[in-house]
Amino acid sequence: MSRSISIARVLVVALSAILLAGTAIAQSGSLGDHQRRRAEILERYRLAHEANDLAGKRAALADLKACRLPVGETAAVASGAVAAGPAGPAIGGEGLIDVQPPWWDRALRWLARGSAAGAIYEVGRWVWRHVPWTGIEVEVMSLAGWVLDRTSLPVMIYRLLRPHPPDAASPGDRARSSWEAVENEMSIPAEPGLYQDRENNPLWLASAWPHSQAVAAQLELAALTGDYTKAEELLEATEKYRHGNAYAPGLFKVDGTTKRLWDDNLWIGLDFMQAYRQTGDPRWLERAEGLYDFMEEGLHPDGGLYWKEGEEHMSRNAPSNFPGIQYGLELYQATGDPRYLEFAENLDRFTTEKLRVTEGPEKDLVNDNIVDNPPDGGDGVNRWRFSYNEGSAIGADVLFYQTLMKDGRQEEARAYLERANRTAAAALAYYEQEDRLWKDQPPAFNAIYFKNLKALDEVSPDPRYREALERYLDRAWREARDPETGLFNRGDYNRYDAAPEEKNARLIDQSAFVQMYAMLESWPKRDG
Repeated sequence: MSRSISIARVLVVALSAILLAGTAIAQSGSLGDHQRRRAEILERYRLAHEANDLAGKRAALADLKACRLPVGETAAVASGAVAAGPAGPAIGGEGLIDVQPPWWDRALRWLARGSAAGAIYEVGRWVWRHVPWTGIEVEVMSLAGWVLDRTSLPVMIYRLLRPHPPDAASPGDRARSSWEAVENEMSIPAEPGLYQDRENNPLWLASAWPHSQAVAAQLELAALTGDYTKAEELLEATEKYRHGNAYAPGLFKVDGTTKRLWDDNLWIGLDFMQAYRQTGDPRWLERAEGLYDFMEEGLHPDGGLYWKEGEEHMSRNAPSNFPGIQYGLELYQATGDPRYLEFAENLDRFTTEKLRVTEGPEKDLVNDNIVDNPPDGGDGVNRWRFSYNEGSAIGADVLFYQTLMKDGRQEEARAYLERANRTAAAALAYYEQEDRLWKDQPPAFNAIYFKNLKALDEVSPDPRYREALERYLDRAWREARDPETGLFNRGDYNRYDAAPEEKNARLIDQSAFVQMYAMLESWPKRDG
């Protein structure tokens, strides 16, 4: 970082400190009392947990709420992922949320990052915890932060002198530059490994699915550099989403209303397996296996895996079943446990019968889901087209091919490889029409699509797969990237879960671009 940028950060912090110092001094004593009270409650929870005392645990949670802790911290305790302060005991799990720095420290960190909205948010959190009449007041503070982000002197200084990611040439450099933009624009001060869901919105923490794709991005980068420091930080931060024997979308509900998704947990499980393959560290294999009980809970009596807990009309979806096949086969390859192979074969039978298209102009593509007891009385099949479904189906067949070849079942293995090639050919033809890959499919879906095409290319080479990725990424760098921030917030590409008029960058899409640039760097060119 240049000297001018460092001076700018010092100026920002100094100006911010003048604004906040008086209030901070006045509240420093109460902060210490609050942390001591928090540690006492957490110790009670730990003892109740060890004694399997459900009533004691509920009482501790009630006291946490009465103590007006942030909702996220309370949820983390309920999921068994909180520590009782820097020197205190952990309550279940390995991922720890330590006592955070005081609110004024976090506010200063936000201002040093150029976000007045983030600083105002920290003030709002403190008010919510300590003043009983808050409600609309916190929303007013959020609006004030939005205005200050566009008018305040510290923020204007930061934005004038902040570092601009370089206009990198190689795919690997573009991957690194794109992640640097994530750190500059979406990281959350005092919360290592957690990120905002989208730019300019410190109030919106990324949910488990975008977080899983940020983990995948770091694993792809680490495969290039050999440095797993940041990847491990994000892998550990995943534990903050833990809810029972799986991971919840967010950190906020402890009343039993949180609905966990099987596909979210499969993306996380595949992250753990990728980390295990790349590092050989048994921790990640253990965490991947730790999700298996939850997976069995989601099995349908007639085959296949559900998508989400507690739906009015339960559905079995391609993004839970094809990644589920990959998860089962990767565990089987790593452990030899036949349960995992049987799990994968169960999902394969279901997807072959219910989700794969077997006739017509879209033959060999994949339908998105089938609903139990459909309200319209139809067949319950939703014939939506998403690139990550074809990608995951290809990856599942590649893994079946590799697994069965090792088990001496060559004829069956070759049938899976042939089907993977057919799906890839159909997907290439479909998504090249009408600019679908760009305008209909978000980068998060395309990253999974190309990741699995790369896996197919390793066993059945075809230069068209890499060429399609290269064209897509060259266009993204040219049309979608903001050179000032390094974020992909321009152009008309399809953003994940966004209205057409929304142009802000999302963590899930930014992470997908990081993944794709990194995999392009490691993907060898082949002759046509």
